[in-house]
Amino acid sequence: LGHGAELGLVGKGPGDAHALQRIAQLAAVVAFKPGDGGAHLQSLGIGHRLGGMYGVPHGLAMAVILPHVMSDEFLGPYVYDKLADLADAVGITGATDEAKAKAFVAEIRAMEERMAIPTGFDCIKDEDISLIAERCMAEVYPEYPVKHIFTKEEIEEFIRKYIKQ
Repeated sequence: LGHGAELGLVGKGPGDAHALQRIAQLAAVVAFKPGDGGAHLQSLGIGHRLGGMYGVPHGLAMAVILPHVMSDEFLGPYVYDKLADLADAVGITGATDEAKAKAFVAEIRAMEERMAIPTGFDCIKDEDISLIAERCMAEVYPEYPVKHIFTKEEIEEFIRKYIKQ
């Protein structure tokens, strides 16, 4: 990863712009690698909908969404190897790629907690979830070489379970 990241040195408190930038950079390394784009594009689509429908700033939306996307509940098992590379870059150790990936995501979540980033949004209306998922599906390019494209139903479940408060 060349420039590495200092997760332990950033994210000391709310409003830490440097930490937010580093989270976005690290998440982008995982999200934009060929072979992983489908789920990222779907999560990006959720962020677009939150901004367009509810006025949630895009950076905040992605800071909330991406730790969920990188976790075992969504994309994690498909990209343990990529998350383990990020863990290596920031000095997080583990016996396996899975262990390193989980420790990396745990550190991202701990950093977000230190920065008082919410874990979800209470503005999402139940009646909008199907439309959000439908529009997310429209952003996915199925010809792109991805490990997994989530169904509309999986996106709806993800929003209900992890993003809507």
